[in-house]
Amino acid sequence: MKRGIYSNTEILNGIKKGDSLVLHFIYDHYYKAVEEMVLKSGETQALAQDIFQEALILIYKKVQNDKFSIEKSSFFTYIYAVCKITLLNHYRSLKNGIIDSNVEIQEYIHTLTEDVEALVREGIKEAIFRKNFAKLPEECKGIIKLSLKGVKTPMIAEELGFASGGYVRKRKTKCMKILIEMIKNDPNSKEVI
Repeated sequence: MKRGIYSNTEILNGIKKGDSLVLHFIYDHYYKAVEEMVLKSGETQALAQDIFQEALILIYKKVQNDKFSIEKSSFFTYIYAVCKITLLNHYRSLKNGIIDSNVEIQEYIHTLTEDVEALVREGIKEAIFRKNFAKLPEECKGIIKLSLKGVKTPMIAEELGFASGGYVRKRKTKCMKILIEMIKNDPNSKEVI
């Protein structure tokens, strides 16, 4: 199979066949967002890995049915939703002592409400922002971070050692344009923006 971007069908076929290139693609492109979601909920990296693995196993079982497809969303949206539901089920299991999670997860997937979908979309948007923000030059990161915290332009100039607030405003505009363009070009953003 090719390297690069895969369609939903190519990903599902790759999972079904155990294609290592597709599996590496899934880990490279989707795991980090899931890990951030799990860590943000106060859990460990080990749990994030377990949840991602459980989601892949569940999807693997589903793709054994030739009629299974993902048509209304991207694979990213789907796996993120499965992982979010797996995490929620993990909490339910701890609370109620329920261990048989695969049946419950499959039931949840079929009954995703608009609220859960909205929550998942927000998580995806945040993950896309964070991923692209991390790629910015350090100067841009500093300006945007301080701006988002509500720090006034003259204070940003002083804190980052710039000559004037005018330079900060000009750089902030340029940095934001770069970030917006990166987000627009992110293959995962087309589903949520």
